[in-house]
Amino acid sequence: SGKTVAFLLPCLTAASAAARERKKANQKGPATPSTLVLAPTRELATQIAEECAKLCFDAPKQQKNWCVCCYGGANARPQLSFLARGVEVLVATPGRLVDFLERSTQRGPLVDLSNVRFAVLDEADRMLDMGFEKDIRAIVDEMPVARQTFLFTATWPKTVQRVAADILGPS
Repeated sequence: SGKTVAFLLPCLTAASAAARERKKANQKGPATPSTLVLAPTRELATQIAEECAKLCFDAPKQQKNWCVCCYGGANARPQLSFLARGVEVLVATPGRLVDFLERSTQRGPLVDLSNVRFAVLDEADRMLDMGFEKDIRAIVDEMPVARQTFLFTATWPKTVQRVAADILGPS
């Protein structure tokens, strides 16, 4: 349907600008994506990351991992290795991302969401049906209030309406 490309294009434009700013500042430290995409399943997260990679064919060469995909049910070590090299667009399942947010090293956090300018919750109704509400709220609490949030849902039950009102803020 083109939905993935529709939300990725503005996100990637912003990510490109953020990458240039970060390079000028020679910023190092934890993974600080400018775009976060949450998906309910490994399959959807992987599909979104593949589309992102197609759109990032001209990404700056110094940014080895423009788009990183993190999901549960797989070894976390390679995903953490990719994150450690830097990332502009992080596509993740809620459970794995909360796991990474809770982990810390002697050097500090592994993932820092304080620079997220765009947040995408794809198939939000499905994430809530799968019991990810607590994780979604924990993730949103780590992001700045001043961000643009995209929330996609196939249905509009009360639970989705309530979470949307909390996450998206007043209209």
